[in-house]
Amino acid sequence: MATEKRIRSAFTDLVNSAELDEAAPTQPRDERIAFSHERLKAAWRLLEGPADQELGMQVCEQLLHDAIDQLDSRRGLAAHRLIGKLEAMGVRRTGPAS
Repeated sequence: MATEKRIRSAFTDLVNSAELDEAAPTQPRDERIAFSHERLKAAWRLLEGPADQELGMQVCEQLLHDAIDQLDSRRGLAAHRLIGKLEAMGVRRTGPAS
């Protein structure tokens, strides 16, 4: 099981380093956000079990909340995209980590 600190750090780094391409298509799938493949793989490797996956979701929800508060659309879109990827894995949304 990965440590909470490592999961928080990996997902924060992933969101903070995401690249935004305003001209990219949004239909049928939103492709405006691009993640580093290495960083994405590193974050995903930390999600070994349900508890780690739930923590990953909480971290992404907190990152989305923070991005909205700071009016940072790039980070907000990145966090939202990761939430969607986690939901596709069957991880349920629980609200931001406190």
